[in-house]
Amino acid sequence: MAYAKRNATLPEHLSKLIVACGLDPAIDKGSVWNCHGTPVILHAALERIADHVNIVFQPPQIIEAQSQAKIAVVCVSGSMDALTAWSIGEATPANNKNEYPWAMAEKRAKDRVILKLIGASGFVYSEEEADSLKQAGGNYIPPEKEPAPTPTPPATEQKSDEPDEWEALLREIDVKMKNTKTHKDLKDFMNGGHFKDRMAAMQAADPHKYNIARDILVRMNTKLKKQG
Repeated sequence: MAYAKRNATLPEHLSKLIVACGLDPAIDKGSVWNCHGTPVILHAALERIADHVNIVFQPPQIIEAQSQAKIAVVCVSGSMDALTAWSIGEATPANNKNEYPWAMAEKRAKDRVILKLIGASGFVYSEEEADSLKQAGGNYIPPEKEPAPTPTPPATEQKSDEPDEWEALLREIDVKMKNTKTHKDLKDFMNGGHFKDRMAAMQAADPHKYNIARDILVRMNTKLKKQG
């Protein structure tokens, strides 16, 4: 069945926020695309908006945790000036196809809180909700998400056996988590050695490995909380 592509319109104040963050609010050209008449905004764009308007998040509350079954449900609260909001983020095999349910649950919860606090909830959805929207009619992939052609390496090029920068960071995190016993250990690690800058660079360069790293850190934080 063919679906007509309806126009999607952003609230004016959200367009201004996107521009203030140095992003492009044009539908299907920047950080937002039209999914059958519903505007959908990238998770990365929402994170930049949250930083711009100084949204502060509280540690998530774990509602359901079944890692082996790939089920993660969290409640996230956030505040912006005098406003507060909370929302649920859930990832289950029924609504999440990737291997990182904790990272997805966190993203969904945070994105929903951001949209509530900036007054865009119900008008715009985050990309982490896009699967359910696509099921309502067709599969539209935004320009940013279209797979780039894979370049063919020269015949003389040999692949290095050395791990790339992000693989090395993942190994560093994995090793550190094995020796982390307290929240102070975890906090010291995340606040030292330009860790935040390296994570931000990983997120921009390799979102797949970034999600793995975030999932490792979230699971360690949850484990330490249960231990008291």
